[in-house]
Amino acid sequence: MRKISVYDNFNELPATYLKVFTDASLASGFFYSYHWFNHLVNTSFEKHILLKIYVVESHNRQATSTLALAMCHQPSSSKFFSLRKLVPVANYYTSLFGPVMDSNSSNLEEVLKLLAQEIASERPRWNMVDLHPLDADNPSYTFLKNAFRGEWMAVQPYFCFGNWHLKMKGRTFEEYFDTLPAKLKNTISRKTKQLNSNTIWEIKIVTST
Repeated sequence: MRKISVYDNFNELPATYLKVFTDASLASGFFYSYHWFNHLVNTSFEKHILLKIYVVESHNRQATSTLALAMCHQPSSSKFFSLRKLVPVANYYTSLFGPVMDSNSSNLEEVLKLLAQEIASERPRWNMVDLHPLDADNPSYTFLKNAFRGEWMAVQPYFCFGNWHLKMKGRTFEEYFDTLPAKLKNTISRKTKQLNSNTIWEIKIVTST
């Protein structure tokens, strides 16, 4: 049996539910981890922002979470035409967002229908539910569109941003740097000297959470 529970603080999530965040981060990356969401809220969100963490619970021998969706909203404004918007727990630096789930989760379509029913049934109604940046290649993308349409909600996909990348084709950084225009090389050299003169810094490449 499954049901939806809604939490207003990441610290209130039962310990047994944190496994779904661990599984999701291992399968899909850092931006699905509990530590990312909790750190983002604690360091970047204004105090008046209210969290709504939707958790799909599965009750067998022990209550566990099969899926979570971290959303938030601002308190209702006194303005007559103010919109009630439900938006992701995300910011400019969030490369991906979506339901947090184990990659081996079964009945994903059914679970997302249950989630859409919960959000659509809330009162007062949401004027807008914004989910970005969703991975269009993930099965949850299509399932979510269909689930919200099934609740008579108008769905409008839109382009959010592109992650630009360069295929190195086996080149070293020095070989790549040699191909840059002289003006750009000079700018990089000048800015590097300026950075070194003003502060002590280092670059770390993090490959695991």
